[in-house]
Amino acid sequence: MFLHSLAFFIEVMFHWERTVLVAGALVGVVSAIPLAVAVSTSVDTLFISDLHVGDGKSTWSTVDAALANFRETNPSATYLVYAGDTIKHDSTIDDGEADQYISHFIMLATHHGFSVDNIFVAQGNNDGPHDQPLSPKWASAVAASGIVPAEEQSTCNNASYYAKCSSAGVCGIVVNTDLEVYGSGIEEAEDKAMFNASLTTSQVAAILQAKQDQQAWVKAKANEYHSKGRPFFMVGHHPQLSDFFGVPGSFQGGIAGHLHWFRPTGVHAAKLTLLPGYTGMGLTQGYVQGSLQGLINIQRSNLVHYDYNKGCFFPDGGSCNPTDSVLV
Repeated sequence: MFLHSLAFFIEVMFHWERTVLVAGALVGVVSAIPLAVAVSTSVDTLFISDLHVGDGKSTWSTVDAALANFRETNPSATYLVYAGDTIKHDSTIDDGEADQYISHFIMLATHHGFSVDNIFVAQGNNDGPHDQPLSPKWASAVAASGIVPAEEQSTCNNASYYAKCSSAGVCGIVVNTDLEVYGSGIEEAEDKAMFNASLTTSQVAAILQAKQDQQAWVKAKANEYHSKGRPFFMVGHHPQLSDFFGVPGSFQGGIAGHLHWFRPTGVHAAKLTLLPGYTGMGLTQGYVQGSLQGLINIQRSNLVHYDYNKGCFFPDGGSCNPTDSVLV
């Protein structure tokens, strides 16, 4: 556990240094927001990532508390965007129960008023086998949950990516970023290719083909939405989701997690928002409340912190006041 925590700290500090170096350059990029898409500040969406149930003090009860707190403060909010990693770190036993973990999360979400039609969930690197980026149990559970439209269930079942437009009008492309970072050599992101020795040559070839197929599919899906005049967003687990951002102007932005560290829209990469980890292991602990209407613009004012010791939620810049929070 100590080595894992140390590695995580080094990973976060690496990204902090990188962010400091590029932030100045990104300011100019982010300021050039297309006028065709208005920026909305109303709350219609819960954004959450990296639950890691079983790590530290993170339990299903604390996850339920987050959903309850969001629903209490935003009773009419429609959407839920989850960037993945439900299972705790380094657990080969729990990795084999990826279907049960994601199904339980979806059940809790629907219990708190989110329709499966308005839920978008992405696969994280801890949501299945640790020797490959394909998680058949996770994929089959999500495909059968009602979240994925019938016409998208094939790609979801095969490689954990899909797209949909909800009945409320929001369109999203869900990317398996585990595929995108596979074999990339990016040490702080890629944690599967090192296990290639345990796979057959045909298995590795299938993974690399799935990676290429996803890249072509995302481009085609983005062009399809753009040609129909439908704005769309993307969600995936790793920050490398931004690899897919060279898409048409109706693109609203992307949501990712993985680092357990909140980065407002445009800080880490143009049009990318990094969600905090909800688990107790991370520099930021909590969730984000924002909007999927118009260009995604999530700032620190959208952040809701969770104090695991006191069992309460509080806004960024505030303090933990249990009398104003849903307690665990």
